[in-house]
Amino acid sequence: MGLASEFGFIHIGPDVCIPEMLVESIRFTHPHAKIIQLTDQISPIVTGVDETYRSRFDPGLLSEFRVRAYIDGPCSDGALLLDTDMLVLSQIQSIEAGGADLGICTRPANEHYAPINSTMKFSREEKDFSRSNISIDLSFPDMDEYLLGEVMPYNSGFIYSFDRCAWIKVLGKLDDLPAVYRRWYGIQRALPLLSEEGALKIKELDSNLYNHTPQSLHESLSDHRILHFKGRAKSLMRPYSQQLMQNR
Repeated sequence: MGLASEFGFIHIGPDVCIPEMLVESIRFTHPHAKIIQLTDQISPIVTGVDETYRSRFDPGLLSEFRVRAYIDGPCSDGALLLDTDMLVLSQIQSIEAGGADLGICTRPANEHYAPINSTMKFSREEKDFSRSNISIDLSFPDMDEYLLGEVMPYNSGFIYSFDRCAWIKVLGKLDDLPAVYRRWYGIQRALPLLSEEGALKIKELDSNLYNHTPQSLHESLSDHRILHFKGRAKSLMRPYSQQLMQNR
């Protein structure tokens, strides 16, 4: 198996600072890889990508938008799909599917017993769901009595898409869920359900290796290949990016 040769990411919104850091890190570690941006009709093209796919689907339904872009867009079987708030630190070897449809990181132990954020408010500045100056409230009352690891054991920030047809099944499962999951949590909720039903075969990957969230700027990086700057770690992304580029 060689190096990962195709990367895809979703970015919606006018600010491209975060995805540009992602793309720069991919290009640094995988100079010959194809990088694909999946986006809406009006967001700017991120510097450094090889191809841009513009979906006509409503980006306000972000979970469904993402799944439809994976189905209809140009990402091939075997593409590596990343969240934009990630940095690739070192070369990623292609992973053998072994009959699996998708390869996904399990959540680290410290997240398994975390409560689920079942009521959220997004503004235009935070998620740019609708391109209008209004706030959007999302509520998941069916999640109130569960812990994160019980119902969403996978973090979908890093996905090896071994078989792109798997996303058709994910889209079908969204039809079975409450409509709010089309906006948020949809993929993370659908995947374990499909796995339990035997409709999808998932290869579980090590989050420490491929989906690690740093807690400080001075961590040892020897055990990590990809960092994920979610939540409060977002402020660490630029200094880590600068550090990576200085080591070129």
